[in-house]
Amino acid sequence: MASLLWVLPETYIFALAGLAILSSLQDALAKGLGGKMQFGALVAFVVATTPFAVLGITSAFWAIVAGLAAITPRGAATAA
Repeated sequence: MASLLWVLPETYIFALAGLAILSSLQDALAKGLGGKMQFGALVAFVVATTPFAVLGITSAFWAIVAGLAAITPRGAATAA
């Protein structure tokens, strides 16, 4: 099996690996975007997929901040 991996092109191996984890990604997105805070999860996902940094802090941190900011006004409006 290991010898087969050396023969195949690298892009083919990456494509196979991507297809192998596709169902896991689909399940995680369905669970993450299916709850009460789906808008915040969507905002966090979009921010996390963009490659940027502000003040040397990467988008992973800003995704959490943006996701929390997206759900805060919505939660405060429904609680009142």
